[in-house]
Amino acid sequence: MKQKPTFESEYQKIFQDRWTELKKALLKPKKHFLRLNQFTLNQFAIDQLAVESKKSFPPFNLFSSSPFEIASFTGWIDSLPDPLPVNSNNLQYFYPMDAASLFPVCALNPQPNENILDLCAAPGGKSLLILEKLLFPKKNSTFFNTLNTPSKELSLTLNDRSKIRTQKLLNVLKNYLPPEIISQIRITSYAGERWYQVEKNTYDKILLDAPCSSERHVLHSAEHLKKWSPSRPKRLSHEQLALLCSAFEVLKPGGRLVYSTCSLNPLENDLVIERFLKKRPAKIILFENIYSSVEGNHSETTSNSLTAKVSSVVMGTSTHYGWQILPDVCDGWGPIYFCVIEK
Repeated sequence: MKQKPTFESEYQKIFQDRWTELKKALLKPKKHFLRLNQFTLNQFAIDQLAVESKKSFPPFNLFSSSPFEIASFTGWIDSLPDPLPVNSNNLQYFYPMDAASLFPVCALNPQPNENILDLCAAPGGKSLLILEKLLFPKKNSTFFNTLNTPSKELSLTLNDRSKIRTQKLLNVLKNYLPPEIISQIRITSYAGERWYQVEKNTYDKILLDAPCSSERHVLHSAEHLKKWSPSRPKRLSHEQLALLCSAFEVLKPGGRLVYSTCSLNPLENDLVIERFLKKRPAKIILFENIYSSVEGNHSETTSNSLTAKVSSVVMGTSTHYGWQILPDVCDGWGPIYFCVIEK
């Protein structure tokens, strides 16, 4: 009788000799990457960050050249303060996230005056990055400065099909953004795979951070690990393909769509793109080509890896269609996969 595949056997099969070290990296506690809130940015936030981390370190940006320039100021921290400090308006000073999560937004390269859709936006970390890029397209060369009042009106839609997750998204926005900014954002709870039935050729840029297997989370949860079956990534890959096809129909000709997941499984990553390309006349833009085309960028690139200035760590490797950041070779960051698509 054929033995039923387990989580362990399935990922051992995918990653072979690499799996042992990758699993160890996935089981380690998550590191946090702190983005200081542009709407609270001041010296107090910097000092508070240093105190809470029990060490003094300068905030810095992951990339210094457009299109990877994110306006927020950032730093590493091993353990988060609880509760997160807030200013007099109850806005939190910083947002903790995985550093790998910046890359899909960097690849999207949202610009002021563009119409942007974040199709699966909750819990909202990448949405905040998009917002900062739209409102604060240019950063100062110093670590912090007096905040310039954003002058751009937003054309941004944040969607999540789950009303519960949409409420979580709204709570995150309220914790980080002034009410007058939130009021400019269109927040919806529609089924993304059917979005094309309502709008077509509408958005300049779309981020599709698709629901996925989230294996790092599964490994840290005995309950989810017990429930796991090989049918889960297969089912999710069908949902991901439907979302991707719908998003492509909503994208304007010449627009950019970034598909991303936090899955390890090629079935949810490159193989979704492979199936998508058989259905839609899309163009794949290799991430290393985008990066190497940045004016003034001098980072070294090779055929299969990109050297980024993040603790002297190589942040990710190319796949057939996209880019993947895995924690065993990226100093604990990830997993993140993304692919850049143009219409």
